[in-house]
Amino acid sequence: MQATGLLFQAAHETQGSTVADPKAAADAIEAWCRRAPRDTDWLADRDHCASFPFALVAASWRAHGRIGADDRSVRLLDAATARLGSDDGSGAAGTWAWFLRAWLPMLTDVAHGTSDHRTYVGVDVVADAAARTDGETLAAALLGLLLAYEADAPSPNPRRMHVLGRTLAQHRGGLTRADLAPVRLLDAGPARLGPDHSGAIARRLAARVADLTPRPLYDFLDLIGLPATPAHEEVVFLRTLQLFEVVFAGLARSLSEAVDALVRHETRMAHALVDEAAGNLARSIPFFRILGTMTHDAFAELGRAVPAGAGTVHSPSFARIQRDLAPAIAVQAPSAPELGAAMVALNRQWLQWHKTYAAVTTRLTGTPPPTDVSTGLFPIAP
Repeated sequence: MQATGLLFQAAHETQGSTVADPKAAADAIEAWCRRAPRDTDWLADRDHCASFPFALVAASWRAHGRIGADDRSVRLLDAATARLGSDDGSGAAGTWAWFLRAWLPMLTDVAHGTSDHRTYVGVDVVADAAARTDGETLAAALLGLLLAYEADAPSPNPRRMHVLGRTLAQHRGGLTRADLAPVRLLDAGPARLGPDHSGAIARRLAARVADLTPRPLYDFLDLIGLPATPAHEEVVFLRTLQLFEVVFAGLARSLSEAVDALVRHETRMAHALVDEAAGNLARSIPFFRILGTMTHDAFAELGRAVPAGAGTVHSPSFARIQRDLAPAIAVQAPSAPELGAAMVALNRQWLQWHKTYAAVTTRLTGTPPPTDVSTGLFPIAP
């Protein structure tokens, strides 16, 4: 049974001796650059791209935060990014070559002052994964990664592991009822289990998720868990944003397909797709409970470090749904009255999502978010 992904392996294989050492990471990057082919586009050399020291570099970045990226590493990574060239199809999605090209800007965005929601969350990686893998599998993988991370924390939070276990039971991916047996143990409650026993149960559950998640997808998701700071709580926040990114990428795909179906006058198909979107949005609301395990003070610290514009409401998929897809469906709706019930259901869930978002944000920050939660996606009664 594979315990977790590349970062876990690197940390344990080196017993922590060099895994978080910026100099070791910079040396590994430089050695990789020197081995590079001289006369070809690096992106075309998939074997070389796959040999990048992903685990060592990511573990160092996670330990020190993107804010702690040293100048030498940043210069080397900038040079590597330039040598990767343009994506002419040789860096096909899903390969290590493609991933490297999408990942490097995440390592240097804070150093260059270019960090935004896309680079902070790893939107390109998540969007590609969402296009090729069902949302439940992706959500289960991200929840499993966060469970493993929390279980290995110096002071694991039993309540958070309980919340993650219950949320995983709702987004199980390929997990069976037997696989989810540890969740029932976590249900004994934080007070009875304590951090040590909860951690052991959480590791067992996370290991099963890792076993069932296709590689290298699991490694890709593992490697994009790179916080701006070394704060433990920031990884919790970041992973929750990635969970919501999976949700809204899936919603955008469903609604885009619904628009296409309406153009073809396939109303029944459009109804099913909009109804599917409503159901998926409803199942995402429990992700807010993960943020609910954070304290006001911990979240305030993140607010001073996380890049401005990093948040679910800044997601490209979120914006596309509001700006393009919902209006396109609304325009077609008069000629497809059968769509009404599904639109009402999606509107209702959209409002509920925003109300929950506003409540959680207000609790954590003390200030309501500057977003209007009084209207839904469509100009219809909820």
